[in-house]
Amino acid sequence: MKVGLIGYRNHAEKLKKILINSKKIKKIKIFVYKKNKNFFYKENEKVEYVYSINELFDSNSIFISSPTSTHKKYIKLFIKKNIFIFCEKPGGKSVSDLKFLNSINLKKRGYIYINYNLLFSKYLTLIKKCLKNLNSTEN
Repeated sequence: MKVGLIGYRNHAEKLKKILINSKKIKKIKIFVYKKNKNFFYKENEKVEYVYSINELFDSNSIFISSPTSTHKKYIKLFIKKNIFIFCEKPGGKSVSDLKFLNSINLKKRGYIYINYNLLFSKYLTLIKKCLKNLNSTEN
């Protein structure tokens, strides 16, 4: 399984560690802006830093952990590709953003999971449990 991660601080770092520890996940592509490229180093063979958002299109799922103001843009982009989206934090910052999310048809909405705060979330436990179950089926 290949996953994409958008973001590189705080919650993105927590998500990255969870993803690295999953045996089912073979590749993690992390999108960063070129201006930040000297900030990153390859700390694990699964991790690849990419500088074009298009390089995430071959992912099975995308984890969005960037500033809230960017979420609508990324959700719009990946929902067209039928890629599962986990958006950490609110899905939008304005009424317009929320109206956009509400306008997505029900079938497409099934690809989007939004969680407000990874730190105190029941979903963090759920993600870990799902990945553990996936890992145990490999044995």
